[in-house]
Amino acid sequence: MHTSRSCKNLLLLVPFLSAACASSPPVDLAADVDRDGVVDLRKDAAGEEAWTARRGALFLNNNDDDGGRGAPDHTDAVVNGPADLEDLTLVVLRCNVGIAPDARLEITVDTASRERVRLFLPTAGGGWEAPDLARPVPIAPARVAGGDLEMRTEALTYADQAWNGEVVLTATLTQVGSGPVSDAVRLRVAPFILLSNLQTGTELYVREATGRNELFISQIADIASRAGFTLTVIPEAATEQRGGIWCQDAMEIGFTQIPGRSMSVVLRANRDRPLDEVPRQLLLGTDYGWFTCGVFRPEIVERDRGNRWLDWYGNLEVAPPVPGYPLGRVYYGSNGEEALNPEIVAMLDAQGMQGPAVKLDTGWLVIKHVDEMVCFVPTGEGRHPYKVLVPDPEAMIALLDRWIAEGHGEAPVLQPFRREDEAPMTVASLQADTDLRDHNLALSQDRIRPNRETLKNEFGLEEDDFIGIPAYFTLRGSSLFPNLVNSVVINGHFLTSDPHGPEVAGTDLLQQRVRELLADLPLEVHFLDDRIYHRGGGNVHCATNVRRTPFARPWWTYLGDR
Repeated sequence: MHTSRSCKNLLLLVPFLSAACASSPPVDLAADVDRDGVVDLRKDAAGEEAWTARRGALFLNNNDDDGGRGAPDHTDAVVNGPADLEDLTLVVLRCNVGIAPDARLEITVDTASRERVRLFLPTAGGGWEAPDLARPVPIAPARVAGGDLEMRTEALTYADQAWNGEVVLTATLTQVGSGPVSDAVRLRVAPFILLSNLQTGTELYVREATGRNELFISQIADIASRAGFTLTVIPEAATEQRGGIWCQDAMEIGFTQIPGRSMSVVLRANRDRPLDEVPRQLLLGTDYGWFTCGVFRPEIVERDRGNRWLDWYGNLEVAPPVPGYPLGRVYYGSNGEEALNPEIVAMLDAQGMQGPAVKLDTGWLVIKHVDEMVCFVPTGEGRHPYKVLVPDPEAMIALLDRWIAEGHGEAPVLQPFRREDEAPMTVASLQADTDLRDHNLALSQDRIRPNRETLKNEFGLEEDDFIGIPAYFTLRGSSLFPNLVNSVVINGHFLTSDPHGPEVAGTDLLQQRVRELLADLPLEVHFLDDRIYHRGGGNVHCATNVRRTPFARPWWTYLGDR
């Protein structure tokens, strides 16, 4: 509902300006340009045809499901009830002159936006109609004779490489004896924004795997009750695939927001796997949107099977706020010329808030995901609010040498992953494998160190911002020990793998070292039984996904900080 008082028209044959509206344009199109949640034709007039960091109207990609149809609201040309109406942005049309019955009044949409937006006009019966925007939309003079015409609009997509997300609506009045007069307003679709580990988590997802991850789920359930988040277990039957356990890879959860409205939004993965459909089936609903971008790319698998996981969303992450990027910055992994789907990257960059995205080298890993080699954790310090966990093979080598020196060479490691007929792996046998040691030293210097330098340069980090987590990689590129960087940070809790290091006097020495490294952080560390996932090539982060709350301030208030 807008607050301004209309100047009623008398349907005279000769146009005139009423005394109350002498300074107003003959035809006036208005939206919430000052972003206060109210349309006021006077306050919202300045700069309405532009869009800047300080002023400019917003509208939603209306991709939640208020109609309970199992599809985003924008996929039909109807208003799906009162909740859906609240997701539509108000646009007001007023005429400040008398309009002759034979006058022509019409609304047009800029050519680039006609297939990206929908306009709703009220009907005589109290409903809504969506006219075809491919041609000018005629407005009968009688519709504005008695007062303002309140229309609504929605976006059908986010901005992308083909559309900048801005739409210009123009109202034009043409009367006999005078030339056409017009007024325009520019709106921008609110961006899709990703959320980092530092944001509060409200819901954690894990997929049921009967007989294989009950302990893992129960451990998380115990943490959830203390950490203030909801644990949602996706039924195994929902995926029709026993191997579909990678919740992180099936969806990317962010949010979108306009004045007075905010919703979580999930981006569907393009993996051609049943789990990809779960977000639409189980999550899509009121104030929980869903959308797709790009398609499954079998050609990258055909060129090199080692790249077949590049488009999975463990390979898409976002940093917390970094210099020049007050809402964080997106990063992803690559293997030579192949990387995360460029259409996804271009869409995220087009949001104008968290890009350009940073490309890191993940080609040395079997799965090739950035969540295997970068994890931001909070420090609780205002000036330096986070540290970055990275795998550190040199730290593992130093640990093996230290454990030998301390007399623990015969202590077994990785016992749950050894067959009964297989000789145990010990600290000494692992340390004696010179090929593995040389491989990990080379990885550390030639692949991991350059990535750290990229993170420094792109995110404004210093050497002291990194914490090296002991890690060891096979010659194939998989993590020998469960990867403790591939972890979940949620509400002051750090959920990571039980590494199954050497145990001495009831203490896992690798767990102990990790606790020491994280001791100064405001995190409670939990080592979870994720054997099912480690055997499959992933760990705790791969196995889960988290819905998080948006920033305390609306995203548009950060525009001037970029």
